[in-house]
Order: sequence, then structure tokens, then C-alpha cells
Amino acid sequence: MKYEQGDDFADVASKGGSARIAGDKAEVWTPKKNGKGEGADWRAHTVSAADLLAMDFPPISYIVPGFVPEGLSILAGRPKIGKSWLALDMCLSVACGQNVLGNVTPVSGDVLYCALEDTNRRLQRRLHKICWPPTGTWPERLTLATQWRKLDKGGVDDIADWAASVSEPRLAVLDTLAGVRPDRQQRDTTYDGDYKALLDVHKLANERGFAVIALHHTRKMEAEDPLDTVSGTLGLVGCADTVL
Repeated sequence: MKYEQGDDFADVASKGGSARIAGDKAEVWTPKKNGKGEGADWRAHTVSAADLLAMDFPPISYIVPGFVPEGLSILAGRPKIGKSWLALDMCLSVACGQNVLGNVTPVSGDVLYCALEDTNRRLQRRLHKICWPPTGTWPERLTLATQWRKLDKGGVDDIADWAASVSEPRLAVLDTLAGVRPDRQQRDTTYDGDYKALLDVHKLANERGFAVIALHHTRKMEAEDPLDTVSGTLGLVGCADTVL
């Protein structure tokens, strides 16, 4: 039986041939040229174990030593327990280079605090209480916002733009995650939706080397594993680098 160029498995089988013959007749696959980006050859994203052993990486940088490293963190707790007060205190401490949480010295630098459940009046009142006794000045390095675009509607780009506009971006706080999280797509599972909600801001924080803290709630039900108490699926804690 004669096999023609371009015969598929069904054509070969109808002529009495085998899958092996069909495989021999199949068009030879050629890889794409090596490069970077979504269409790159797989080799662009791999490294041998031997080469990895020889690589030198700097240690993980902590913005608030022992608590908040670079990358994405989730600060979760019950409503009205004081998450916003703690976050604002951290922001002030990083912007001023002053101790926080008693005697922890943070890395000083520029800070963005997105207080999405507050107004400027409320923020001023809170800052007056935290900055006591009064010093007469508040830090220029602390940028405050009461509105922010959702992460998939330009919010991540806005954080990147802020980071590029300051000399030493150290910390960005999203208070709360509910105010900026993308809407879940109908085709996504609940886990996929939660994971995708933080994926882009996680990538930005790690690429730029500063910390992003997203404030979130815990559920009412207790659990042996604290990670299971974070409201939502494990997609949220799975995407984050740190959970507080």
C-alpha cells in the first residue's frame, strides 16, 4: 500500500498501516527559536541544577524584620480587631525610620497606604493619635490614598507607577483587599479566582523588591492550621509569600 505525504493516523490505518508507520510519516516538529516572553522556547525558562548551585542570590530583604519581607503578605484578622491601626503604624514607622511593634527597627523608605475604607478626615484623626506626642510634622515619604483602582483595572499599574515615582519604595498597603480585588470570572473556580486576584501584584512586589501588604478578614470558624482561618479559599494564601 502506498502512503501519501500528509496522511494522518486514520488515513494510514485505513490503508492497513500501523500507528508506528503513521508516526514515521508525520511532519517533523521543529521548536521555535529561543527567546524571551510568552512565545519563547521552553529552554529560556530553565536552568540546570549544576548552574543553579553556582548562582549567588542575596538574602531575602525584610522591611519590618521578622514580620514583613519583600513580596506579597496578607494581614488577616477579625473585623475591628485593629488591622488598620497596625498597618498605619507600620507605614509611619517605615516612612520615619522609627521603631514599630515595640522595639523592631524597620528599613526606612517610601510608603503607599491605600486606606479604602477611610476618608481624609478619619486618617488625620488616626494619625494624630498615633503621632503622640505631636512633633509638628508628618512624613513626606508616606503617600495616603482613599481610592484606588481594582488590581485588574489598572491598580497594579498604579502601584508600579508610584514605585517608579519615589526614590526608595519599601511598602505598599492595600486596606482592604476587598476594595481592589478583581471580580471573579464565571469560568474560574473559586480557588482560581482567589489565586488570580493576587497574582499580578505578587509578581510586581517580587520583581521590584518591595513589600505589599493586603489586609483581609478571617472566617468565623476556627481551625488547627491558622492558614485555614483566612477568609476565602487557599488560593489567596497560596499566592501570597507571607501570611500574618
